[in-house]
Amino acid sequence: MRIKIDNVSSESIAAADRIEKDEIAELQSTMEAIQNAWREEAKDYNVLVENLRAWTKCHDQRDVLTDITELATSIRAEMSPEALVTVGIGGSDLGGRTLHACLNSSQHNMLSKKARGGAPEVYFVGDTFDPGELFDMLQTLEERDLILKTVYNIISKSGTTSETVAAFLTIKASIEKALEAAGRDKAEYAQYIVATTGLNDKSELYNMNENQKVKFRGLLPVPDGVGGRFSFASAVGLFFLAMTTNEQVESIDDRIAAAIKGLKDAENDAYKHPLSDENVASNIAMINYLAEKKGKTSVVFYPYAKTLKLIGDWYTQLSTESLQEKGQGQNVIPTCGPTGNHSILNGVVGGPRDKVILFIRVEEFQAEKNYTIPTGSGIGGELAVLEGKTFGFIQNASQLGTENNLTDNGVLNVTISLPKIDTYNICKLLYTLQCVVAFEGDLRGLGRITYEQAGVEGYKKATRQILSA
Repeated sequence: MRIKIDNVSSESIAAADRIEKDEIAELQSTMEAIQNAWREEAKDYNVLVENLRAWTKCHDQRDVLTDITELATSIRAEMSPEALVTVGIGGSDLGGRTLHACLNSSQHNMLSKKARGGAPEVYFVGDTFDPGELFDMLQTLEERDLILKTVYNIISKSGTTSETVAAFLTIKASIEKALEAAGRDKAEYAQYIVATTGLNDKSELYNMNENQKVKFRGLLPVPDGVGGRFSFASAVGLFFLAMTTNEQVESIDDRIAAAIKGLKDAENDAYKHPLSDENVASNIAMINYLAEKKGKTSVVFYPYAKTLKLIGDWYTQLSTESLQEKGQGQNVIPTCGPTGNHSILNGVVGGPRDKVILFIRVEEFQAEKNYTIPTGSGIGGELAVLEGKTFGFIQNASQLGTENNLTDNGVLNVTISLPKIDTYNICKLLYTLQCVVAFEGDLRGLGRITYEQAGVEGYKKATRQILSA
């Protein structure tokens, strides 16, 4: 994975808007100091926890990784579930959603279980009090007699997240109803539950499990020092990856191993020379930091492949909750290509010069999916150039054309090149984007505040006051 910053210092971009290569170079010593501070911090895991940066080492927690793979393997083998329901909000929801959108078939639930390689269908709920999605999901499972053929992963680090707990209690009641109809003990509901939470008595999920006669099928940790939006590489995301592995393609162990390698390699890249094009995180952080100083108050996050679109939602949360503190930080506008070209590009080209564009370009598309457009179709005019080309080739021509057009129109843009879409590269990319935000937080002097979310607590308190009235 590399970064392309050829258009930085481009003469087509007005002097007031340009980021000069000399400006980036001037930040080198600051970035090296940040890297050195990270190295020192990483010597003591307890310090990482205290600073809320334990997310940097989730891939080194061997005991937890073993628990994840063993639990997923046993559930797949012993229960052969027809569905997996993930119940969570924020990072506890977006981690799994993003991995699912990037790495599993877009038609996952429509495929036969055999075509999915034994993987269950996938559903997400618990991210809202709007009852529609939860009702529709439970109705679907009930109509198909799948309530007792489903595993429910309840994810809340605090174990007190209202939206998640409300959905969980409703699901629990549905499982108990199905158990009673089958002449079984309601307490057995717990055998259909995997709880991913803090493993301490501050979590109501943890306390519930401790106090009931039948324990949850699994209890996995959201580690101390890992905030929700930085949790995809913990059990939050890795259990989902393991459960949805297509075993016609790879084993659960192999998929998790590929994820871990991607995370480790991304960590290593973050310590390379700050100006190296292999240190994508450092370069993007410096460009965003300098761009904001030049009035670029928004980042258009532009993964050009539609498969990667949901990374935009994930990154929006990651960046805005972490960096928009003390009256600073950029807005994130997520889109994807070429759809985004037909929705926001006119405003980017013709509107105010207050945006920096961050493209993600996929270099190689999966061969079996990369259709070649037939020749001899009779199509004429300018469209004749499509014949004989693969969709992937045209997609990348479209991305490069968009990139060149923006540069020609004086719009600052940067491109991350992703070799391909697979478990290794997606996990490497997501970890790298977390490092982008971490570097930016330190450049902006936010420190530990980067990983907190004090602004979120207000609505929770106000909601509970209304409910208690």
